[in-house]
Amino acid sequence: MRTALPDGAGMLHLTRYIIQSVSTSTYRVVNVRSGRRASRAIRLHGIGLACFCLVTLSALAADRPVVQSACEYDYPPFCVVGKDGAADGFSVALLRAALGTVGHDVEFAVGAWTDLKQDLAAGRLQALPMVGRTPEREALFDFTFPYLTLHGAIFVRAGDDRIKTVADLADKELLVLAGDNAEEYARRVKLSSRIIPVATYPEAMKLLRDGKHDAVLAQHLMGAQLLRDMKIRRVVTLPLQLPGFYQAFCFAVREGDAEMLSLLNEGLSIVVADGTFDRLHAEWLGPLVVPRVTVGQRVRAVAWVAIPLLCVGIVVFVLVLRREVAVKTRALVESNVAWKETFDAVPDM
Repeated sequence: MRTALPDGAGMLHLTRYIIQSVSTSTYRVVNVRSGRRASRAIRLHGIGLACFCLVTLSALAADRPVVQSACEYDYPPFCVVGKDGAADGFSVALLRAALGTVGHDVEFAVGAWTDLKQDLAAGRLQALPMVGRTPEREALFDFTFPYLTLHGAIFVRAGDDRIKTVADLADKELLVLAGDNAEEYARRVKLSSRIIPVATYPEAMKLLRDGKHDAVLAQHLMGAQLLRDMKIRRVVTLPLQLPGFYQAFCFAVREGDAEMLSLLNEGLSIVVADGTFDRLHAEWLGPLVVPRVTVGQRVRAVAWVAIPLLCVGIVVFVLVLRREVAVKTRALVESNVAWKETFDAVPDM
């Protein structure tokens, strides 16, 4: 008959009890023995305590449940795959941190977005780190509270001025990521009659750069980062507002998995409260997020420069004017003196 190992909490209590027992024993040895024998006893007890703690911590680590998750290809800076094939990015790090606070580890597979969605819906994965909440997904997944909300954008080739309004997209070939909420949005609002799904966004950007198709619909921040990473300069963002196209990014679980959803919400709440979210945000998104400058901010910025320049200009003008007046006055005085001298020199008739 096998003896069941205690769970994580039981191991912690057992560790605390043994450490207290060993410490008490060591204290007694120190008080009973003296000299070299006491020192040797202290060393032996210390070695025993260290070995036990190592074994206990290993058992605790092995006892942590492991959540199965996955990362999609090339969705920077949220989900990226390193040269070693390991998942990384803001959302990956955030999920790892959130699960760590509630005593869980996580393992990340890597795959195409369409496959990952199917794996989560089928229960082959337990959670995904970054899923935009849309009406089309409500029946398949349950979502944590959103940890980030961003807007989408239209990307076109530099110099292509055929698209000036959203209505101009109606007959254009619009590239989207297959299964992404960009595709769901484009089909929901009938943004274009020629929607072309592709496997990855790098593929979409390359096709657009090479003169194929007309535009790419993607999340703004991700698309801009991807263009930088791929060193593509011939694709730019259009200054168009897409009504209703925003992405509320959440952790997602299979529909009905209330236990995992509760765990993720708890962990996410903790990392938001303890500052971990802000640290990861600054690490991954800080250099990329450029604050939008409002009209008021622009006016104030211009005023900060214009007002001092105007004051300097007024001072210079006054000084120059005073100098000119002084010169003119001196010339007039000299003229009057000369005239008076000439007048006085004329004899009376």
